[in-house]
Amino acid sequence: MTQDVAAQAGPYGIRVNCIAPETILTERNEQRIPDEQKAALIESHPIKRLGTPDDVARAVLFLVSDASSWITGVNTRCGRRRGDGPLTQARKHASKARVREMLRGRRHKLLKSTQSAPAGAIRPPHRGDTVAGL
Repeated sequence: MTQDVAAQAGPYGIRVNCIAPETILTERNEQRIPDEQKAALIESHPIKRLGTPDDVARAVLFLVSDASSWITGVNTRCGRRRGDGPLTQARKHASKARVREMLRGRRHKLLKSTQSAPAGAIRPPHRGDTVAGL
């Protein structure tokens, strides 16, 4: 999605990038994540520490600075771990299940709406469709 929006916004001089941080040690996460889990997350990270809000802010500052004026359409992974541990696998599985369920519901609603609509009035989105209005 980032690359599609970047391609559409680029001719207008607008850069589009995405920051995708892993576990960030916010005050809330400091309280909610058990010490054993924090230790496992730290151990699985290549630089052996969790990210902080300042780490994410520095990445954002770089992307909005002139130093990155030629960077667009990039998904910046902040603090990704070496591998997919059990926590990451569980998150991915849960996210995929939620997305599948959401898409099933939308597809069902879309199919119901297209049955009563004249042919060609509504069509399901296709891969490669663009966002209008940019």
